[in-house]
Amino acid sequence: VQGAFGYCSGVGQGEDVLAAEQETVPLGLGSQAVAWLGDGHVVGLVAAVRGDERLLVTKAGHGCSPQWLPVGQLITLNAAMMAGLALQCRCCLRPRAEGRFEPGGRWCCDTCHRR
Repeated sequence: VQGAFGYCSGVGQGEDVLAAEQETVPLGLGSQAVAWLGDGHVVGLVAAVRGDERLLVTKAGHGCSPQWLPVGQLITLNAAMMAGLALQCRCCLRPRAEGRFEPGGRWCCDTCHRR
């Protein structure tokens, strides 16, 4: 069935959809992922998998539509935090390692967050 984000197929109630296979797929369904979208970093959930692409969905109110992104442009939230990556702040647009993701999913550095 053609859906809003590609082709979909129905599953029966209680079916475990690709659970065993998802453990071996990088950034599988339901993974939290970080991406740079041109005006700062954002965190979202992987809602679909299509080959080497992932559909990244952010929280409502973020102003960002779901987007298909190559796996190479994504990093798991856990890996980004563990590595202390300098993420681009949505306010000042500077790369900063110190900050947090706001409720809408965008990265905000500690300096801008205190303002």
